[in-house]
Amino acid sequence: MHYGMNNGSRGCAGTGVSAIVYAVRGLTAVSLLAACFAGVVASPPAAAQEKPNSPVFRNYRPPDELPFIRQPDAIYEMTQAFLVARKASTGDPVAQHELGIRYLWGRGVPADTMRAAYWIAKAAEQNLGHARFNLGILTYNGWGVAWNPFEAYRQFRLCADLGMHEAEFVVAQFLRENLVLPRDNEEALAWARKAAEGGYEPAKDALPEFERSAQPVTGDSGSSTAMLLFPGMQDSASKGNDRTLLSSALEEAGPELRKALGISELLKHDSAVDSTTMVGLLSAANAGSPEALAVLGRMEEDHDPVAAAAFYVRAIRLESAQAGRLLLHLMEDNGFFAALRARTDRGDSAALFAWSGMVILGLEPQLGQQQAYITPAQALAMLQKSTGKQYVPALVELGLSYYAGRLVVENRARALELWRIASRGGSLEAEIRLAIMTLREQPDSAAAAQALDVVVRGGEAGSILADLAMGYCYEKGIGVPIRTAIAAHHYRTAAARGSTDAFRALRRLIDALRPREAEFEMRDE
Repeated sequence: MHYGMNNGSRGCAGTGVSAIVYAVRGLTAVSLLAACFAGVVASPPAAAQEKPNSPVFRNYRPPDELPFIRQPDAIYEMTQAFLVARKASTGDPVAQHELGIRYLWGRGVPADTMRAAYWIAKAAEQNLGHARFNLGILTYNGWGVAWNPFEAYRQFRLCADLGMHEAEFVVAQFLRENLVLPRDNEEALAWARKAAEGGYEPAKDALPEFERSAQPVTGDSGSSTAMLLFPGMQDSASKGNDRTLLSSALEEAGPELRKALGISELLKHDSAVDSTTMVGLLSAANAGSPEALAVLGRMEEDHDPVAAAAFYVRAIRLESAQAGRLLLHLMEDNGFFAALRARTDRGDSAALFAWSGMVILGLEPQLGQQQAYITPAQALAMLQKSTGKQYVPALVELGLSYYAGRLVVENRARALELWRIASRGGSLEAEIRLAIMTLREQPDSAAAAQALDVVVRGGEAGSILADLAMGYCYEKGIGVPIRTAIAAHHYRTAAARGSTDAFRALRRLIDALRPREAEFEMRDE
């Protein structure tokens, strides 16, 4: 059986443990106690006590709707915990595992992640399979024990070798992500198939993606992605409909972004995107959510392809692979460039931004195929013209150009100035970029505290940049204590959403712990 923890659980510092496996068998004392409690009944009504032989009261049951006060479960849980602890102290591994789970959730004992890890580790030392798997999860996330993905992998691999299907699927993901182990798509597929054949549903759902990854692809860059111990979305080159793309984006982003968008309920219904949903999407896009920008682009394609292209350019800048495929598909539409030219000739800000953005993103070959090639100088002129019209996305993009020295001479002061203008124009993404600069360049200043507040707000709104920045802050101890495990979590989340900077940062943290064993030796791709 699988038990999850809510995000608000005190036992794991507010982080979900949805993959915790809870399996307790053989606790005779606890089972007996549960049976005894199940047999306890409430005291009979006073009238029945006065007339115990009365046929009127002998079989009387009070109506359920009466407001009787029921005994809470706290004492029952405390008693169970006491008996489990007594049995665990004798060295019984099942009781030790059960006690660890109780400390994790605070059931009958105060929630204490370190004690939870201690008892689960004691059970794992005695080769209790479920304890090993759970210890792997704790170690992988740094909950109650030192963060160590290599030790986590060892625990998962032992469970996989014993035939635990959940662990088989986790091992498959380790082999695919290219962080702890060198990537081996064929072996990853073999483990994923074992898990799927064993009936593990997440493995069944993800198997087509593993099969695609195992096929050689011409021109494959060998890019790496991080896993979250959950099956990722299966990207499709087809455009699909609005609802399909929205659902895929939400699945890819995970619960944090779903909450930030405020549209999780949409997945439960077949209704169209409503005004509340649009407000959530626009808010997340403004913060710098590549998923929201890709969804908005797809929604615009049918009635405003130029606006769609502008959304896609912004999403690609934030490393959305899905937006890249959608933009290339849009560029093949016969009427797209005619509309783009007409709008550009009229000085339309979105058209100027979209066309220049396609050049900045390196799409000159595709533009040439459509007789729409422009020089970098022309692209810069278009971007500057759009900026002159105070088009906020253009202000952010031109700031990036000055920051990186792309199309223009590097000028960081000018980049900051443009981002300040965009921030005053309402861009949370620009505000986050300014905050990140403050955190990097003035980590001990009074302004850093305000900058951290901006980043936290951006993370709540769905910004991928904020996830990356929070990872940096926890890694370096800027405004928060140094917590490598939390830094790794933020980097991993951003990497899973497409950030190569986050992937490199996560790889750096992992490499610092890399054992000198052939199994973990990485090879250049």
